[in-house]
Amino acid sequence: MTRALSYEWHRVRSMRATWVTVWCAILGTAIFALAAGAIAGAMGDGDLVSSSELASFAVARASMAPLGVGLMSVVSVGGEYRHGTLLTTLLVTPRRSRVAAAYFAVNAVVAAVVAIVCAGLALTLSAMVFKGFSLGMLPLPSILGIIGVHVVYSVGWSVFGTSLALLLRSPSRALLVVIAWPLLVEPIVRSAATLTGGVVSDVAKFILPFSAGGTMQEISFTGARFLFAPADTSLSPALGGLIFTTELAILMGIAWIRFVRTSRAG
Repeated sequence: MTRALSYEWHRVRSMRATWVTVWCAILGTAIFALAAGAIAGAMGDGDLVSSSELASFAVARASMAPLGVGLMSVVSVGGEYRHGTLLTTLLVTPRRSRVAAAYFAVNAVVAAVVAIVCAGLALTLSAMVFKGFSLGMLPLPSILGIIGVHVVYSVGWSVFGTSLALLLRSPSRALLVVIAWPLLVEPIVRSAATLTGGVVSDVAKFILPFSAGGTMQEISFTGARFLFAPADTSLSPALGGLIFTTELAILMGIAWIRFVRTSRAG
């Protein structure tokens, strides 16, 4: 297993696409953090919005880590099929189960690191823009909690991208799904379900993983609901996180089984 992890780490690190997506995520975070800080400053009132709420808002709205690591995971794994390098990988590590484990593990580690960097950048730049907020106002457990939840959410995106690459075996199709499903399909379905109301609306909250997962970050560590959270959700952060991780674990299991049982390399 050590050989599989080492090989995958060196392979991912040597890919230009890895660094392009990572740096784009960081640059995008910087731009959106400045915007989020300005928006929070315009909407927020020190008497109504706690510092932890503003910090949650900055990270949830500004960090581009989830999308960046999702795309990176697709490119890193899907590139094996596109460039025909999967055969080489299987020659180094013949056991497909170990190859799959290395894919998910290495991408998850990269996702966690990128999420920490982007969350820290989002908090720092937002504090610079919004004069009523500073990191010194937040206790360390709150900062660690906000960043920790963001890491979990970003790793989930990494699992999503890796799973799609293994299932579809086409980088272009997997990239399309990674972008379209969380950012386009789910919002449309959620809006339609909200307009319909009743049972349809309630069911939609439990079957849309990224809509549920997003509630993990809509949390104030003062014990109150997040002021800027969407009004159409009644999921608690804990329940939303459970739905998010469970559904992605199922998807990962399906992708893992399909990859391990595939007899040919391409």
